Amino acid sequence: MFEDLTREMQRAREVNWKDPLTYLVTAVILYQPGKSLADTRFLVVTRQKGAAMGHKQAHHGGFVKPTDQSLLAAAIREAREETGYILKPEDLHFLSMAGPELYRSTMTADDDKIVLTITDIQAEPTAPFVIGLFLSNVSNIHRDIETDGEVSNGEWMTFQDMIDAYGQSMTFNYWSFLYLVMSHLLGRSVPSIANTSPGTYLL
Repeated sequence: MFEDLTREMQRAREVNWKDPLTYLVTAVILYQPGKSLADTRFLVVTRQKGAAMGHKQAHHGGFVKPTDQSLLAAAIREAREETGYILKPEDLHFLSMAGPELYRSTMTADDDKIVLTITDIQAEPTAPFVIGLFLSNVSNIHRDIETDGEVSNGEWMTFQDMIDAYGQSMTFNYWSFLYLVMSHLLGRSVPSIANTSPGTYLL
């Protein structure tokens, strides 16, 4: 698992890279708004394939394929394949681009303050990617029961539920993505290219 690598081990792996590929990825965070932001729920799943097998995540997506007409089309396809939700272009709100260097992170919420800590442990040291991230309210969206099996155990959780269960877990993928979501839902500006550098960020 990538989180078992120290930063020194990661640099050692990268030293002989020559023009490594950077993959284009897209993902959607699905939510159902409640009466308040505290009641808003997000779909959290367990990754069943790949290096992140067994990890939890609130984003749903994958590689952009040559057959996809656009980044948006790829996001719609991936959301359908992984979660069964049948989205239309107007159902998605573009949040930000992120990557190719992405890191493991943790999150806490105390006294109405959200704290994102991005570590210096690279999440994908052998497969760097740039991701286009979208947000979709699926309260009134049709859902098909058939999916591709890449994720499982879908559970609707509030932001606080996720922090309580996985806030300090290095196997919850990309708290930095949820930081962007919460910024948007709180009416804050979200940069078109996300800052994913290691550090501590308050919301």
